[in-house]
Amino acid sequence: MRNIFIISIVLLSFFQFMRSEESTGEVVLYVFSLGKPAKDLRAIFDEKTVEFTDESGAARAVLNAGSHKVKVTGDKKVVAVAEFLVVSGESTRIIISAKNDGTNSEIEIEHPEGSIEKVDENINKNLAPGVFSGVVTSLVDKSVVPQASIFIKGIRSRIVTDESGSFKTELPPGSYAVSFIHAQFSTQTVEGVEIKEKLETVKNIELTPASIELDEYVVLVPHIQGGIASLMEERKESSAVSDVIGAEQMSKSGDSNAASALKRVTGLTVVGGKYVYVRGMGERYSSTLLNGSTLPSPEPEKRVVPLDIFPTGMLQSVEVQKTFTPDMPGEFGGGVIKIKTKGIPEKFTASLSLSAGFADDSFSTGMSYKGGKYDWLGIDDGSRDIPKDVLDATKGDVALKEKDKYSKDGFTKEEMESLGESFPNRWNTHK
Repeated sequence: MRNIFIISIVLLSFFQFMRSEESTGEVVLYVFSLGKPAKDLRAIFDEKTVEFTDESGAARAVLNAGSHKVKVTGDKKVVAVAEFLVVSGESTRIIISAKNDGTNSEIEIEHPEGSIEKVDENINKNLAPGVFSGVVTSLVDKSVVPQASIFIKGIRSRIVTDESGSFKTELPPGSYAVSFIHAQFSTQTVEGVEIKEKLETVKNIELTPASIELDEYVVLVPHIQGGIASLMEERKESSAVSDVIGAEQMSKSGDSNAASALKRVTGLTVVGGKYVYVRGMGERYSSTLLNGSTLPSPEPEKRVVPLDIFPTGMLQSVEVQKTFTPDMPGEFGGGVIKIKTKGIPEKFTASLSLSAGFADDSFSTGMSYKGGKYDWLGIDDGSRDIPKDVLDATKGDVALKEKDKYSKDGFTKEEMESLGESFPNRWNTHK
């Protein structure tokens, strides 16, 4: 009697187990953030069953057949909430693409039955199946990616790449959306994969690594002499009222010399294109320093230095200081112009400039005479040269004089007249 009771309990437990197996189904949840698998998120099924996502962003649970609800949370905030259906003995797939900007996450649910019926419009099961194959590799080093999960929308089976990164499966003819998932790579979905009857469709996929660790590196910012950033820093640290123009600004403005560059500084007056007066004061109140040394004027009658003699190509900066500081010379008046030249160049540097001009009255009516054919260019064509007879007679150092009875040197009257007649006789003028 006791044995019969034990056997009954065992049989009853077995039938209950078989019944529970037949009335439950599996749900597989995948969570991705910015295309990468999201790890260690809480997936709460029906407010009681809690699972955590693994390295591939997946969480699995076995639930009774029927409607259910899942809430995914992480960092004390809700990532997504989804309602889904579990079919007995089947697997339901949920793919959640979380967003970091606070907007709603994208949720894609494939029920075992509903998804098949939904894509039946594009799939003809009455035709012979086709073959879908390919190789999954890494985009960085082109190495193969084994154990990559491949999900085909509308198809319940799950495909995994082998050790060579290859996959191959038979599918009914139609159009499919295929997702490639791996824990170390960003998820990639390919839309519109066409499968044709009795033909093989090859699709090779390159996955982008989910994260790339870079070697440690140090960024060094060089100090550019005459650059805008360095001049702004110099002006900020200065205790005096000053304006600075650097080589970078002068090269952008196209100024050829220091005087033309200082036209852009407020409070300065440029006279004659070369003399710079600070605050409109005369030359006695302005002084110039070249690399910290007092610069005398090259013009003896003026105290101010003509700044058009300094080409901008050799200048690092030009600073106009308008208030006195202890490091300035005692003759400081209305202001001082401090010129800094560039350092010694590291390699040979040369520049060439070309200019042209004309005076508008050069071709006006005036008095002239019969000269050479290049007179209009200011060039003699040889018509004003000393005649050849005179050069030969004097040989360059013999005096051209008439003979007398006291000296054998000189020329006779006839020779002197002949040499005189060799010069051109042009004395009349014309307009």
